[in-house]
Amino acid sequence: MRGAIHSAELLWVNGRPTQPKEIHAGDEIACYAREAVREVTVLRVTSGGGKGTVWLHGASGAQIRCLWDERVAILVAGKRRYRRAEAIQMGDFLCRYVDGMLTVDPVVAIRQMQESVPVVILEIPAVSLLSEEGYLCRPS
Repeated sequence: MRGAIHSAELLWVNGRPTQPKEIHAGDEIACYAREAVREVTVLRVTSGGGKGTVWLHGASGAQIRCLWDERVAILVAGKRRYRRAEAIQMGDFLCRYVDGMLTVDPVVAIRQMQESVPVVILEIPAVSLLSEEGYLCRPS
């Protein structure tokens, strides 16, 4: 499984919030898969460029910085679905983990910036081949 993350967005790595530029092969990164947060080993880390940034602002005050084409978990009719950040709309319900608990946070504002964005590309083992799970956990 391979995915890009904004180079300035913190992730849970080795049990603590970590800048993507500090992540190395062999580190343990927190991912959501099979209805739980799991630790998986990073296989490879490279860098590249993205086409833009989307800031999603939740009613709780949370601000999540995403890449345009990054998939984000939302709640639709009581089920978790995944949508590209550029397609998230006002009123969509973001699924977030706060202190190990799934929370739902309605989107109250969206900012999009088309720009060249430095990204870190992570390769991790396939967490689930049967669903759209395996997403990286970010600190709140």
